[in-house]
Amino acid sequence: MSNTEKPLQFSNPTTEDAAQDATQDTTQDTTQGATQDEPHLQQRQQEQPPQTQEEFKEGGYGWVVVAAVKIGLAWTFRTLAIICFVVNGIASFFIRDRNHAVGSVHIAFNWKLFKRPSFIMFELWMGFSLIGYVILVFSIVAYCQTVGLSASQASLVGALFNLAQGIGRPAIGLSSDSVGRFNIAQLSTLWCGLLCLFVWQFGTRTLAGCIVFALLSGSVAGVMWAAVTPICAEVVGIAMIPSGRFTFICPLALATTVSLIVPIALSITWLVLVLPATFAEVIGLSLRSPGAWGYRNVEIFTAFMYIGAFIFGWILRAWKVWELERTRLDKEQREVDAREDGVVPTAELRRHASRASTVKETVLHVRGLWAIQRV
Repeated sequence: MSNTEKPLQFSNPTTEDAAQDATQDTTQDTTQGATQDEPHLQQRQQEQPPQTQEEFKEGGYGWVVVAAVKIGLAWTFRTLAIICFVVNGIASFFIRDRNHAVGSVHIAFNWKLFKRPSFIMFELWMGFSLIGYVILVFSIVAYCQTVGLSASQASLVGALFNLAQGIGRPAIGLSSDSVGRFNIAQLSTLWCGLLCLFVWQFGTRTLAGCIVFALLSGSVAGVMWAAVTPICAEVVGIAMIPSGRFTFICPLALATTVSLIVPIALSITWLVLVLPATFAEVIGLSLRSPGAWGYRNVEIFTAFMYIGAFIFGWILRAWKVWELERTRLDKEQREVDAREDGVVPTAELRRHASRASTVKETVLHVRGLWAIQRV
């Protein structure tokens, strides 16, 4: 071999070729992974809450205003605070003190009211109604998403539920003047319980069913807020109401005439309702289970809370029927005593009156449970 000949060289892949091949493999894997993950990304994007003005239309008129003005969450709450302050501030100038006219009794917490069975029935009606109300209000949107509705559809159902409350409460106040305060309050409570027991449990698997339930139940779910003022006046009397109430004015309650006369919140009642109001939703969440039918126990529990409230409220109505009838009988007895004064001996009159009154009171207590009367 001559010195000018070159040795044989074998061709090996260079570093640049190896890097280029690795880059191509990585790009191909990334493209394939993105293609495989594309359905999941689209699903997550569909599950995202509405972010545009068009999508906000399905979340109620309030969300449309927020989206159109674009003031943000912080200024949304500030705006609500300003509106409440201005409206309540103006309303406070129209309040007039009627305590001297009605002879009000001013005691911060008159615990003697608990000696009255009628007041205890009133507290039980409020307590059971509040438990059902809190669970229903704070569970209906989450329930809609559990049965497969999107976030925007669930917010629509919640908005319609609140809209029904805004329409139903003034209607309850107006109809109470013609049909009777106890009648409207207790029948509305029973109606809401039946809606939760049957419609919520079996007829809310679709968007249409949820909307119908929201409109029907929302109109009567908060019946205790619309009826607490007049019913409390019937139970304890106008003069004793300051012993159990703080002064509060609600603009939505102006449709009810008595709401302007009587303050709207019972101080004793609020203390009693602290526990049920605090733990109502906790109880509802503890009853929830996984799956599409996970709210069945919540639905049954809420329904029986309203039905239990109706039972105590109907007993309270029976007491009111008995009280009205007793007042009428006492007036008639006084008229009879005045006519027969000096004709029949007084001792004999008292003996016969005592026997008759015992029998009549027993009958009247039971009769009030089925009496058809404007109360």
